[in-house]
Amino acid sequence: MITFATLFIDEHGRRRRDRMNARDLEELKHTLRSRSQWLVSAQPTNATKRLSRLTLPVRDFVPLLHQLELQLRAGVTADAALGQLAEDAPEGASRSILQSIHEEVSQGQSIHEACRRFPRLFPPHIAAVISAGETASQLPESIRSLAQHLTSMDELKRTARRALIYPAVVLSATAGLVIFLLTGVVPRFADIFASLNLTLPPITLYMIGLSEFLLGHGTWVVAIIGLIVMGVATAPRV
Repeated sequence: MITFATLFIDEHGRRRRDRMNARDLEELKHTLRSRSQWLVSAQPTNATKRLSRLTLPVRDFVPLLHQLELQLRAGVTADAALGQLAEDAPEGASRSILQSIHEEVSQGQSIHEACRRFPRLFPPHIAAVISAGETASQLPESIRSLAQHLTSMDELKRTARRALIYPAVVLSATAGLVIFLLTGVVPRFADIFASLNLTLPPITLYMIGLSEFLLGHGTWVVAIIGLIVMGVATAPRV
């Protein structure tokens, strides 16, 4: 359900503001009309928007899928299974997500439609797998396949990250050495060359120019590199 901040005209012709729950805007309009009220405007509340941004790491998400699969295979209804999982979940994102999905399912909505409220956790391809399982009456099998797929993808990402550690260390060490040479060693040779009044080859002039640039703008260079590293380190991982 979505919580709307509504402005409407009541049956006495007065403007009123209230917070109302509905699956979508059309259901909200229908509810108000049944009360002889007319909707003026409706906006999803910040709480609803914040809820839709919730997600879970794979290591927490996959066990929930396995638990749901086991309960469904044991003959427990989806409504009861989701309610039990929500009750057993610790405080935080997992409980909020499960409670929201359980509320939607208990009111007759399909599981894949309820899951679409969390696009970060249930992107279209994952919601489609759940939808296919519901349509074919093979929901436990679909959930199991989904859990296996997510586990495999997470392991693949972990392997890729581990494989990149060594090249990253080598690259960082090389970059540090180059910066040290350009800012600590090259300037001394530049002073020696300047005192000898020698005609220097283009490559040497280029290195001296690069060294002067780093010495003059080193703070900006370090700041940009730091921002790039922070952006890569904090990038969301699906």
